[in-house]
Amino acid sequence: MSITSCKAGLRTSVAALCALGGLSVAPASAGGFSLPPADTDILFTEGKYSIRLGGAGIFANQGFSTIRGQAVGYSNYADPIPAPSFAVKVKFAPELSCAFHYSYPYGIGASYNLAAQNGQALSFAELGGLPNATRNIRLTSQEYGGTCAASTSIGPGRAYLLGGGFLQSVRYRESTRLGTLDIAQDGQPGYRVGLAYAIPEYAMQMQVLYRSAVDHTAKGSFTLGPLASAIGLTGGPLSARGVGTLPQSVVVSAQTGIAPQWLVYGSFAWVNWSVLPKFDFTIDQIGPDSKALGLRDGFTTQVGVGHGFTDRLSGTVNLNFDTKTGSASFILPASVGVGLGLEYKTDYGKISGGVLVARVSGGAQRFAAGATVDGTAGPGYAVVTALSYLLDF
Repeated sequence: MSITSCKAGLRTSVAALCALGGLSVAPASAGGFSLPPADTDILFTEGKYSIRLGGAGIFANQGFSTIRGQAVGYSNYADPIPAPSFAVKVKFAPELSCAFHYSYPYGIGASYNLAAQNGQALSFAELGGLPNATRNIRLTSQEYGGTCAASTSIGPGRAYLLGGGFLQSVRYRESTRLGTLDIAQDGQPGYRVGLAYAIPEYAMQMQVLYRSAVDHTAKGSFTLGPLASAIGLTGGPLSARGVGTLPQSVVVSAQTGIAPQWLVYGSFAWVNWSVLPKFDFTIDQIGPDSKALGLRDGFTTQVGVGHGFTDRLSGTVNLNFDTKTGSASFILPASVGVGLGLEYKTDYGKISGGVLVARVSGGAQRFAAGATVDGTAGPGYAVVTALSYLLDF
């Protein structure tokens, strides 16, 4: 999921839709588990000082239609995901602006019903193992960072060089009948760099932005569950650790005015999720294990149009296409969505809101490939809401 297009700071009322014109959200986006990225768009606002508070909520609905080849009653396994965002910008000179930003770059959650748990337990038992089963999983992350934009006049517009760094924290939690794994790591460094070119007279802007991958070695604990006594484990939590890489990405976006108070925009994003075929972890007294994911690189495409209805009210509509990033190990299907957004300019700032509705394709997973259970999921949907407030002075 990404918010990428329609950069602010262009001299048209429609350009103020930057936080909505790029709204591209679906439960399985090109980002795999990606959420709206850091608000670097604030670098292009016109004021010397800018503050933006915002957030999105991702509400996906998809569940198993069959488990181990048998039809089951539908039960949604996708948990809602919050994605808060904060950014503040200072323009030190006409040629230099810097911003501090906070966001949730990645996140996913799933809770499995009793039918799915029993199917997984039976699959393990048939192989002679413990009848273990996953109840729920959750991945959350946070980013604290800073990005600067240095510009110079070239031809009819301005060229920008963007660069900055960030610290990324991650937490992974998985609850099973054997126990609960809870590991985290704070403050792993990463960076982003990019180029942009803008011609404000025509509300035209083009940008490419790269975000680096981040390697994580998370540590924490494994709290014993009811099945632990079956392998002779008792007592307090066991030490645990895990390793994995959250991916690099590239986003290319562009917009241009086409008539007074009208603009068109589009973006294309690539996220290198194939760097995470599995998540390896080790639990003291139990040994090494892994969570199979089998993720493939993802791609998101978005096109949209924005219109300024009045000096205060603007709107946008866009289409979003996300490729399948999952595999037989983990269902993350393709999606197609339509987004709508509005912005209202008050005397004390700008209020923006948007909603996107996406159709999510079906998928299938196999226990033999590392999935929790053999299962198929029919088509589902996702609803994403976003709200932000910008104070520019």
